[in-house]
Amino acid sequence: MSRTEAKRISVSLPREKSFKGLGGLSIKAKIISLILIVSITVLLISGAITAYSEYHSQKTELTNQLTSLSKLIGNRTTAALAFFDEKTGYENLSALAAIPNVKLACLYGADGSIFTSFTHQLSEGYTCGTSVAEHQLLLGKDKTLINADYNILDGSEVVGQIFLHSSYEPIYDRVFDRLMMIALNFVIGIILAVILASWLQKLISAPIEKIHDAADDIIAKNDYSIRAPKTTDDEIGRMASSFNRMLETIESKNKDLEEQIKRRKGAEVALRDMNTELEDRIEIRTIELARKNEELSEAMQVLEQAKDELVQSEK
Repeated sequence: MSRTEAKRISVSLPREKSFKGLGGLSIKAKIISLILIVSITVLLISGAITAYSEYHSQKTELTNQLTSLSKLIGNRTTAALAFFDEKTGYENLSALAAIPNVKLACLYGADGSIFTSFTHQLSEGYTCGTSVAEHQLLLGKDKTLINADYNILDGSEVVGQIFLHSSYEPIYDRVFDRLMMIALNFVIGIILAVILASWLQKLISAPIEKIHDAADDIIAKNDYSIRAPKTTDDEIGRMASSFNRMLETIESKNKDLEEQIKRRKGAEVALRDMNTELEDRIEIRTIELARKNEELSEAMQVLEQAKDELVQSEK
């Protein structure tokens, strides 16, 4: 695979997206922000789960309480139904006035018609049906109350039926108290998360800042003998060791380069000396050659003169 193809493939691969808004922050700010985000998310999720669980738990508990009340009051009204004593039946239902969340109690006879009813004084708008069938129809339309019913028996014979209806107020009060506790835990958790994040960022960012300071010193002083301190044995410590090995390599290469420069300068000086010496030799040889040429010229003149004299003497 060629470099161009590899580069094209690397460019086409999707880049890992970082959290928006955190790219320009320092490591300290990133650590604190991420821990706070995780802590808030976990606290909110756990709080929502706790509140939801508390709601259903309280609803189940309130339903069980209403069922127990309906059995208790229903058994107490057996005689009133048997003797058609509406007053006693109402007095039995009136005992529910001590329980504010019970808004409505309906007592029906064996024939399914209304026998007596009790409505809490603060619960206007709640009424019983004239018959069991009508009351059950009303229950199907109204989802604002929690309901419980009980068949009243006289031996094995059904002599009546009682319906108790409670509001969601106890559940809401309980869930609200739990939400207040969750909110308090949320605030305490955030404070602890900030403290923990500040402590953790020192463990992570402090060694990195020392490496950064060492790099600044190297740039300012141009001294590659400076080393970054290794304070941990984790990834940051290994990064400091790698940084120091890189500095050792650069320092060694710089020393080799300085030696090469010194040798080159020495060679240049020697070459310059050799050139000077060669020039001196050439100059001396040139002078000697000129002198010898002059002597040779004089000798030639002497020979020419001797030749002329010889010719004259022969004539």
